[in-house]
Amino acid sequence: SFSAHQWVRLRVIIADSTAKVRDLRLDPAVCQAHVLAYDGVWRSTVPAPQSRSVYSVTGANRLDLAIRCNASSGVWYAVDSINEGEPLVQLNVTQQGDVVASRSNHQAAEGSIEPWKPQRPLYLQSLLPRDGCYDTTPNPTITTNSSATHFNITMTSVALNGISFSAATPLTTFEMDYSPHSFHEWSIVNTSNHPFHLHTYWMQVVSPGGCGYIYEEGEWYDTISKPTEMDDAPCVVRFRMNDIGGRILMHCHTLGHEDAGTMGWVMVTGGQPPGLDRIEQEPISS
Repeated sequence: SFSAHQWVRLRVIIADSTAKVRDLRLDPAVCQAHVLAYDGVWRSTVPAPQSRSVYSVTGANRLDLAIRCNASSGVWYAVDSINEGEPLVQLNVTQQGDVVASRSNHQAAEGSIEPWKPQRPLYLQSLLPRDGCYDTTPNPTITTNSSATHFNITMTSVALNGISFSAATPLTTFEMDYSPHSFHEWSIVNTSNHPFHLHTYWMQVVSPGGCGYIYEEGEWYDTISKPTEMDDAPCVVRFRMNDIGGRILMHCHTLGHEDAGTMGWVMVTGGQPPGLDRIEQEPISS
């Protein structure tokens, strides 16, 4: 429950064994909703400037929204934009004093949240290209001398890159490098029915115009799914390694596919093993 016209933060955590892309939906006549964060990472500017009523998410995404409603409503989670039946979550909105819930008052308040930019550790600073170079605006350490390690991933219902899961054999091996001028660029194919989930490192979408659904160019995610009707191009992501190495796991988030073999790992040599007791402090930059 919350008061009419009051901004509240709604955290949505989706756990669906099929991982199918479904529409998370609010009533635009009653509620505003602006994205704050995807998969646990603040947007580059918080909140998103546009209010949206439909968010197409996989069964593995997390979504933080700033919402404000003028009357009681709900949140629907339905397949193929079907908005029928009872909402999955009921939003109980109370009226205070002489405040009258009206759509005109609601619309007049559009865009009233003051935007801000989050501070980020080095491994979450932007790797977007700009005019053939790397974007030096958010992070002056990214220069034309930066170097990328390229890797391609192709998903099927039983394998990654044609290899079914083997606990003994990595897909490939990388040497740990989390210097400011180094990053990985991965091209991920066939994710519409096979949402790709990477452990340990968040991925920044760098495909021009984004990868469809909720996947905005320049934002960070740990699960990627690009609609086939968009085009046949891969979803291209970039990331820096943090200082954690060892076996880095990746898999299809459709659990039946994962169990059938669509899971693998890369070996990152030279990094530290996971452990909260030894995470180093990194410089923070906006």
